Amino acid sequence: AGPGLAGPWSTVISFSGSQDSEWVVAKVDPPSTGRWWRLFIVSNWGASDYVWLHGLALRISQEAGEAGPAPDGDGSADAKGADQPAGEAEGAAKALEGEAAEEDANKREDWDAHKRWTQADLRKMDEGWDQTRGYQKLLFHALFVDRVLFLEDKPYIDYSWHSVEQYTVDFLKQSGEMGWSLDFDPNFFCELAYEGFNPTSIEIPSDGDVMVQVLTPCFEPERNVLECLATHVGRKARRRAKRYALSVDAAYDEVMLGCIRQHGEGWLYRGERCTLRKLRKRGYTGTRDIKLVVHSFELWDDRGELVAGDLGYMLGGVY
Repeated sequence: AGPGLAGPWSTVISFSGSQDSEWVVAKVDPPSTGRWWRLFIVSNWGASDYVWLHGLALRISQEAGEAGPAPDGDGSADAKGADQPAGEAEGAAKALEGEAAEEDANKREDWDAHKRWTQADLRKMDEGWDQTRGYQKLLFHALFVDRVLFLEDKPYIDYSWHSVEQYTVDFLKQSGEMGWSLDFDPNFFCELAYEGFNPTSIEIPSDGDVMVQVLTPCFEPERNVLECLATHVGRKARRRAKRYALSVDAAYDEVMLGCIRQHGEGWLYRGERCTLRKLRKRGYTGTRDIKLVVHSFELWDDRGELVAGDLGYMLGGVY
């Protein structure tokens, strides 16, 4: 609901998305001049009420040769074009079209860059990274509280000053499902997981090219549980499974890279990646009785190629 949203709607594009983080390109025919657009999801790969949608970005471009908007006034020409020879005006228009096309191509290339990442790229991005500390952390906290509306209603926690146990008690008194922090201490991650949070992450752009890593502990009241030993596997699935082999902790880095190539960084941003790597090496070293172990699962085909994988952690008897 909202201004301009009432009344009938007409469908100008029907499309099917093929993969996360990809643009869907479709021609609007006939051209639409409407100001308001909405996305109606007919089906999704989850349950009927499950929508994994971070946002809808609509980019409208005009193909070369298409007529633009009608000029103002008597329609003869714009002020610039009236004093310009036809050949020069046409050349200038083509140059502008070329620049616009090149800019669009560069944007698409940047948008899909994660699909071409290598292990060397990941190591270069993550090498030497450390979380914000001290005065710098205080500055970013104040800046985000004041300027980032997304974090406005989400409870903040500083591992240096707050108890994770008390934070959990206070968190459950409010209705939201996500909090935030600028801490990526491995022990902090473990204590959040032990209390029932799923510690994911986002990154927020700051000055220049600085991307500030933000931990976003999620607490979902309802979750799915798979009892592995009680799960029935049909004959058809068993026959198909003969072509594959499952391994554990055999190719952690390859699985992480595969997740990013397929889905983009999503919640698996630099801070989260570094924290998980540290936990793989030394685990929890705090004062509480917590045993958290990070794992990777790999699925290999009969040619020895990695075709699927999963990252996660074991906490007690739960993965």
